[in-house]
Amino acid sequence: MAVAIAGGCMLVALVLSGLFINTQHRLSQEQAHSTAITAVLNAPDATMMSARAGTGGSATVVMSHRDHALVLTTAMLPPLPAGRRYQVWLMGPRRVRAAGMLPAPHRGMTAPVVVFGIAPGDAVALTVEPASGASSPSSAPVLRLALPS
Repeated sequence: MAVAIAGGCMLVALVLSGLFINTQHRLSQEQAHSTAITAVLNAPDATMMSARAGTGGSATVVMSHRDHALVLTTAMLPPLPAGRRYQVWLMGPRRVRAAGMLPAPHRGMTAPVVVFGIAPGDAVALTVEPASGASSPSSAPVLRLALPS
């Protein structure tokens, strides 16, 4: 009986430590994301822009040339069918680069997305892609915002 109780206690301890490690990892990721957002928003050269999507809704971008980064949020974009999501792109004169997927909206707004590696001449764009993302845009952008050089 004592062996069974000890085994049960060890199993509970293993499960709890696994949950703790997972929670700690998620908190570290959220803290890094928040730090990146704060850095862009507080950059001395931060510039705010907005654009309307051709399909409805809008996007707001705060960009920092110094940090080569931007923060993107959207509001009231049309809902997409199951299995489809909005994908963020950096589109420049020499490259088109995937920059992440928009998170699911909450009350019509998406959480901020941080995009790094902005180059002169880039535009930020949104396309509708499979939920897993795409390596290149498969449709015309529903929104495209030229970034100041």
